[in-house]
Formats: sequence, structure tokens, C-alpha cells
Amino acid sequence: MLNVFPELLFLAPLAALLIRAATASLFVLAGIAHWKYSDSTIGKTLSVIEVAIAIALAVGFYTQVAAIVAIFVIIAWLFMKDVRPLPMSTMLLLLVTSFSLILTGSGPISFDLPL
Repeated sequence: MLNVFPELLFLAPLAALLIRAATASLFVLAGIAHWKYSDSTIGKTLSVIEVAIAIALAVGFYTQVAAIVAIFVIIAWLFMKDVRPLPMSTMLLLLVTSFSLILTGSGPISFDLPL
């Protein structure tokens, strides 16, 4: 099938950057929410993990490892109702973007190098 806008194909390498940025921003929001509204040690630890995932995804450092850890955190969010910082639909989209980052990698604008 023909592409409707072939002149935009030069932007294709930036797709992974946009996916990383969107996922990282939501993990920062979740980390801030857990830090503010949680009094338990588990909530504070989860907050630190979420912010660490966000930083790794934002700069593209060990992106696939960060995406795997993100999937485990999202699964924890799905099964533990008291730690859900985001709506269910947003968490499912984060799950999809994390799987996408595992499969595609971090893209050209990152610290990760393809092997």
C-alpha cells in the first residue's frame, strides 16, 4: 500500500524517542503521586523505582531492561488496587508501549547501542 505522506518517512527513527518520552513522563507522574500520597515504605520504594525507570527511558540508558522492569511495575499496578496511580486504560497503554520498547529498542537518539 502506498504511503499517504512519504515525505514524513525521514522521521521514522524518532518514533522510539517519542514512545520513550511518553512512557517516561507517565512513570514520573506515577512516581510523584506515590511519593506524595504514600506513607508506607513500599510506596516510597515503588516511587523511587518508577522515577528510575523514567530516567532510564528518557535518556535511553538500558532501555530494554528498563522496559522489562516497567512491565513488572505495571503488572503490580494492575493487581494491587491500592497502588494504582493511573487509570486502567493508561496502564494498559503503558504496557503496550513497554512491550514495544522491548521489541524495537531505544532508537537512534539514546545511550544504548545496537549489538
